[in-house]
Amino acid sequence: MKYFVWLFFWCFGYSVSAQISIPTSTDSLQWYLRTQPQDTSYIRALRNYAFMQIIAHQSAISDSLIQKIEELGKKKKFIRTDFFVYSLKSAQAAYEKTDVKTALSYALKAMEEVEKHKLEDARVGTLSNISGQYQKLDDMQNAMKYAMQAVSLMEEKKSTPLAGVYASVANILISQKRFTEALPYLLKGYHLDSLKNNARGMAILDSRLGMVYDETGQRQLAMFHHKRGLKMAEDIKFELLVADFCNQIGVLYKKEENYKQAEIFFQRAETISRKLNLKPFLKTSLQNLGELYSAEQKFIQALTYFKEATEIAEEMNELEAKYSANHALSVCYANLKDYTNAYQFARKADLLKDTLHKLAADATTQEMLNKYQSEKKQQQIVLLEKEGENKNLLLENEKRNNYLLFGFLGFSLLVAGLLLRSYRIKQKGNKVLGEKNEELLALNEELGLINERLDEANRTKSKLFSVISHDLRSPMSQLITYLNLQKENPELLDKATQAEFEQSLRESSESLLFTLEDLLSWSKSQMDHFSLFSESIQADIFFKEVLDFHQKSAADKQISLVADFSENLTFATDPNFLKVILRNLLANAIKFTPRQGQVSLTATIDTQILKIQVIDTGKGISEQQLADLFNDNITSSASGWGLKITKEFTEKLGGNLQVNSELGKGTTFQVKIPV
Repeated sequence: MKYFVWLFFWCFGYSVSAQISIPTSTDSLQWYLRTQPQDTSYIRALRNYAFMQIIAHQSAISDSLIQKIEELGKKKKFIRTDFFVYSLKSAQAAYEKTDVKTALSYALKAMEEVEKHKLEDARVGTLSNISGQYQKLDDMQNAMKYAMQAVSLMEEKKSTPLAGVYASVANILISQKRFTEALPYLLKGYHLDSLKNNARGMAILDSRLGMVYDETGQRQLAMFHHKRGLKMAEDIKFELLVADFCNQIGVLYKKEENYKQAEIFFQRAETISRKLNLKPFLKTSLQNLGELYSAEQKFIQALTYFKEATEIAEEMNELEAKYSANHALSVCYANLKDYTNAYQFARKADLLKDTLHKLAADATTQEMLNKYQSEKKQQQIVLLEKEGENKNLLLENEKRNNYLLFGFLGFSLLVAGLLLRSYRIKQKGNKVLGEKNEELLALNEELGLINERLDEANRTKSKLFSVISHDLRSPMSQLITYLNLQKENPELLDKATQAEFEQSLRESSESLLFTLEDLLSWSKSQMDHFSLFSESIQADIFFKEVLDFHQKSAADKQISLVADFSENLTFATDPNFLKVILRNLLANAIKFTPRQGQVSLTATIDTQILKIQVIDTGKGISEQQLADLFNDNITSSASGWGLKITKEFTEKLGGNLQVNSELGKGTTFQVKIPV
């Protein structure tokens, strides 16, 4: 009980005392709340008074005060309102209802408010509160975690040092019976409070220091700290702590068999506890008086105190307290030779003892289960880290190959060297992957799929370079030839020849640009993270732009371009993909249509399917050519490459590409796309 009471002082009492301008005693708080304006300081005073009522087990009053804090705080738009409410509800759950899990839940919510509103002055205290709740749950790992977070903030000078944080660390060590290690933290906390002249904090720490010295058999030092703390608690009228000191001093006198002095202090603790209606403290005082009178062989007087202590223990439903009181009653009745009552209370005590043993066993089992689950999670974390390393390696491999693909487009002269580098990188990657596979066999299937994708990428690159060497080298060669001729023998170029060269170069450059745009679009579409961007398209504007692009090449062959679609036709799809599709189909149609021929473009929508046809009056395609038209091989020509892009882009838009042709009667390409 003494550990719990002290822990409660630090979880809640210490933070209440931080507002020096606001009174801390019950009477002065009542006067303050009757006379002062309802501003933010008034809300702070309400918080202090609510805390006092929680300690006094006045649930109805504390509930009403918390509700008033919430209403007034929202009215005043006080950002600490929710923080105060959650902190007080945490105190209620911990002290009135002894529901530590609920207390922890509210303490964590209070921490969320600290984060949300950056209440840096409350951060360390709230961390200490959370640590205290974990201590009461016997979760010392989390208790130490939050306590050390608070210590780190203080030692990094990111927060004002609080003695309570050092005391919280000490309390964890004390719970583990490590009293000698706890002592420096308590002394450090006392030093901080003495620098601030914080009498309340020093008094609470004297209580704790006295307890540690008592546990280590140094009773003179224990008595010194208890009496010094009692004097400070009396000076600041901290009656709750006065009652606690009286109980502890009485226990020390009882150990010295100075029963007269022990009785004086126990009776004073009883009087204060009754006055403040502090049932936990009253129960302790009554139990102490009963044990004192039993030691003096005054069993009839002892019975009176043990009976009342039993009633309070029953009301608070504290198993350990109920066991102690019932056991003491059994001993008293036995000494009075009332064996009937002695047996009844002994039986109750035995049942309670069995329950306590069962709870202890359950707690031990749960602790073992928690340790097992923690170890299991740690193993899972290690496994996931290995999986993450492997996946990162795969992603790096894939990313590296994508970069190589773009590099090939810009630096065609380094193709052979880049291919060799890619092969070496792949070899190195496969070697590392092989080593990783020995550690994690479960990833074999995924690695196989990745290797297949890498092989497919290399095959695609090889095919791509054959097109690059054929369709990109010719225009570049013409340009270099013309520039060299103009530089070295400009007199050989008359105006007509120069104009003819310039026209040829312009057409070659346009063809080169057209092919490069298709290559770049296709390369982007091969990337895993590439996604479509659908937008609304106005048909007349869109198709006019596409047709205008081909007007000159059509005019050069005296081919008429005809469009047939509704003026109000609109649809939604990826415009860039559709533009590449139509541009390739129109370019193909113009290329294979004889002079003075016709190329038509029609568009209709039927049941949310956009149907586009490109019809030419060319020489047509044979059945054998139709069968080979859309195979996966990239031919060494722009048209073969263009039809592959057209088919792939149509499928990426969720549609399909069909072709109908007859020798001597022209060809019709039909694109169907959902819109």
